[in-house]
Amino acid sequence: MLRQVQALFHANRERLAAEASHAVPVAVGVSALHQARVGQTAQREESGREIVNQLEIAKTYKNPASHDPVLLGSSIKGAIRTALLDAVNGGQPLAPDERARLEHGRAGEQASVHRDLQIRLFRYRNSRGKVAFEMDPMRLVQIADAPYTAADGIPRTEVRFAVNRKKHAVILAGQEVRSQAEQSNLQQIIETVLPMRFRAFTGGLTLQRPVDGPGATDKVPAADLRWSVEKLVDACNRFYWPKLDHELEALRSRGFLEDAWQDAMQGLVLAGLKQRLDSGRAFLLRVGRHSGAEAVTLDGVRYIKIMRGRGEPPEHSIAAKTWWLAAPETGDRRNLVPFGWLLVELIPVGAEPQSWPAAGEAAARYGERFAAWRDDLLVRKSSADARRSEEARRLADEQERARAAEAAARELEISRATMSPQARELDELRTQFERDRVANRREPGGRTAGRLAALLRAAEGWSDSDRLPLAGLAEEMYAFLGWGDGAKKKKKRSSASRAFGVRHEGRRPR
Repeated sequence: MLRQVQALFHANRERLAAEASHAVPVAVGVSALHQARVGQTAQREESGREIVNQLEIAKTYKNPASHDPVLLGSSIKGAIRTALLDAVNGGQPLAPDERARLEHGRAGEQASVHRDLQIRLFRYRNSRGKVAFEMDPMRLVQIADAPYTAADGIPRTEVRFAVNRKKHAVILAGQEVRSQAEQSNLQQIIETVLPMRFRAFTGGLTLQRPVDGPGATDKVPAADLRWSVEKLVDACNRFYWPKLDHELEALRSRGFLEDAWQDAMQGLVLAGLKQRLDSGRAFLLRVGRHSGAEAVTLDGVRYIKIMRGRGEPPEHSIAAKTWWLAAPETGDRRNLVPFGWLLVELIPVGAEPQSWPAAGEAAARYGERFAAWRDDLLVRKSSADARRSEEARRLADEQERARAAEAAARELEISRATMSPQARELDELRTQFERDRVANRREPGGRTAGRLAALLRAAEGWSDSDRLPLAGLAEEMYAFLGWGDGAKKKKKRSSASRAFGVRHEGRRPR
């Protein structure tokens, strides 16, 4: 059934694309992979069971009504939490017993180490030693979801591959060793928010201030863990900026970066990105899938488990060995873009964002590459609108003809109800003859001619008012069907003559 569903959509892809309420550009490699695999069997098991290519696309979170992407407040808050934890920890390593539990413990025990570390750094155990979440300082940091608000006509998302690449080249026998994922041809098809969207999302940041003094509750975070906006921004930039700077340099040295994205990033730097970070007007975050282990773990505490080849024990390191990067094709090693980086600008409630035209221009240049896609989509939709209008007109015409035919049939039915039996017989014969004439059905010995002959015989006992119309119809029908030869012709003329007898008294019939 899945193959049939895929085939149905694939066979009607052009029409469906034009009719779709929303559309997303797809990288050339993803399109080619889909064309090659749609409706195909990916694997056949020994039992004979077929595994169908499901061609799954990991979607980004969207508003279900507008289909615009949304940056979830929980995701943003998690990235801020990591930076604040790192600021409080100050690069201190784990205690030896904690390190041992991380290295040798099971998954549940490892998770317990991370949980205990957060409780210790943010000090949310009460005087009885119980975890008190009301004392977690992140309770005072509220982040609203950030919906997509840009209206520049550029598509919001794009479908690309997520591919794995080694951070450092390893050469064996003159050949570069690929990552385990790359060797296994492992990749994901993933919908990503387009990079370089300038001020495309708008959210809210609120910092609460508990009241201290007489009568105040003690179920609040510690006073030194109630961050101001300035301290929050400083913690995020201290944590994320070195990682972005190092990653960009490493990606450049490996030659992986997409030229257009690299140019746009250079434009942002030249437009004063670092100055805005240093002045506290903006801060960096990294969120979402494939953000990298370094962005979600603390400096000094980082402990990354790296899987090796089959049958080999895992390796542990303070840094990941590979990146996951967005790519237009699975084998691409140049046109790659990192995942997850966000630039957050701080704008007080009710204020307008500060002018930053150079940054907007750098982002706009990157977006120009999708202008052709957008124009083609507009042409498709225009054609679809014209096709819908034409189909609507055709349907309206068919419905009008059907209504007219139905009305005519009703009138005929009413008219026949008031006719004499002879007139009804004559009307039915005329209707039958008209169908034959439209179909150019000429059958002198056929059903219609036979019915005429029977009526001509019966007409000898009809009234003059009924015989005359029959005689006229007989002449018209035999002119179309042919009189025949010899005895048949004489017999037909004789029958018609008798029907004409009243009209042509004293004259020889034609």
